[in-house]
Amino acid sequence: MSVKRIDHRVDLAIGHEEAFHAWTDFAQFPAFMGAVTRVTVTDALHSVWELRVAGLDWEYDALITANDPGRMLEWITTSGEVSLAGRAVFDPLTETSSRLLMRIEWTPRGPLEHLASMFGGDSLIVRRELSAFRAHVEVAVRDGLPHPLR
Repeated sequence: MSVKRIDHRVDLAIGHEEAFHAWTDFAQFPAFMGAVTRVTVTDALHSVWELRVAGLDWEYDALITANDPGRMLEWITTSGEVSLAGRAVFDPLTETSSRLLMRIEWTPRGPLEHLASMFGGDSLIVRRELSAFRAHVEVAVRDGLPHPLR
C-alpha cells in the first residue's frame, strides 16, 4: 500500500507560542473540529483519538515522537484503524501572527479510504480542520476569553 502525503499551511492571527500551546491541548479538539469526536490524553506522550469521517468511525492510539515546545510537534499512530504520522510546525510571522505548516503521511487501508485519497477527500478534511483550528484560536484572542490558549 502506498503512503499518501498531505501538506497544508494556514496563517494565524496569533503568536506562534500561543498557537502551539492551543494545538497541544488535544482534549479541546472535539469542541471545534468536525471529524474529531473524542480525544483522551493518557499521559504526556500518549492519547486515544476517536474520529468520524464520511460516516465511518475510526479510533487510534497516538504517540508524540518529537516536541520542540512553542515550535514543532510530531506524532505517529501506534495502533488502531488509522496508520499515520504527522508534523505541525509553528513559524512566527510577527509578534501576533504565525504560520502553521502541517504534514500528514497516512496509508489508506480499505477501498473507501483509497477512493477518498484518490479524489482528494483526505486533503479537504485536513484543510477544513486547520481552518476550524484557526477560527478557534482567533476567536479566543479576539474575544479575550479566559484563554484556552494559556
